Amino acid sequence: MDIIINNAGILTYGYFHEHPETALIKMIEVNVTAPILISRLFLNDMIANRSGHIVFLSSLASVIPTAFETSYTASKCAIRGLGMALSREVSPLGISITNIYPTFADTDMLKVKSFGSMKVKKLSSFLIDKPESVVFHSIQGIAKKKLHVYPGFQAKFFSKLVKLKTVVNSLPMERKN
Repeated sequence: MDIIINNAGILTYGYFHEHPETALIKMIEVNVTAPILISRLFLNDMIANRSGHIVFLSSLASVIPTAFETSYTASKCAIRGLGMALSREVSPLGISITNIYPTFADTDMLKVKSFGSMKVKKLSSFLIDKPESVVFHSIQGIAKKKLHVYPGFQAKFFSKLVKLKTVVNSLPMERKN
């Protein structure tokens, strides 16, 4: 196995406390458990060959948590952490890891069913990236063996905005007594 692309993912929308337990369990199985088990299944062969690449489709929601997608955000934070930690373990063994953080893309995932009293709101087309752009930038990042890839205009823009906010918030401020 040369490359594994863990691309499956499902989304739930609505107030966290109103999600059916079965929907939450299914989402965790698809978004977290499956990538863990699939990656683990092939990792020993990659280690033996001292080569390979594992790609995890996380989400910008793992960097900027999204209200009403709380369990989805948690699942993508788990994948982000998995990729980052696994990279520290296996990169010295010749295996690359790439975490990809797309934001809203014009796919069926935007047709998510909402649970409970909160209904899905229609997004402005400005906030939605074209799937082709997300794929193109993801492939470029994988080819360069980048650990973190923010594909598409929205993902790049918002990831830079978050970094800027973090820098500004860390600047020493003058205290007023």
